[in-house]
Amino acid sequence: MTARAENSGKLWTAQEDERLRELAASSATPSEIAAKLNRTEAATKARAYTLRVGLRRFRARRRDPVEMGLKAKAESVPDPVQAAADRAAARAKAKK
Repeated sequence: MTARAENSGKLWTAQEDERLRELAASSATPSEIAAKLNRTEAATKARAYTLRVGLRRFRARRRDPVEMGLKAKAESVPDPVQAAADRAAARAKAKK
């Protein structure tokens, strides 16, 4: 059997809506907000969508290949800024 939130199936009150707005503004995650409001995460996200309240989203941080132990791979990947500078220099040289 799945666990149910304490307020499952109950209508949202104005106080809960205000608390949702405050927690969202404080950059709390949807799961943290749901726990504090005794609601499911799905219900919290749905209510935030209805109220047009933006919730914090996590984006994967791009990791440095050296951090991941891929030093050889990092050395073989060209630097995009340096590559653009090399192309510009080659074009300038070709025009002369």
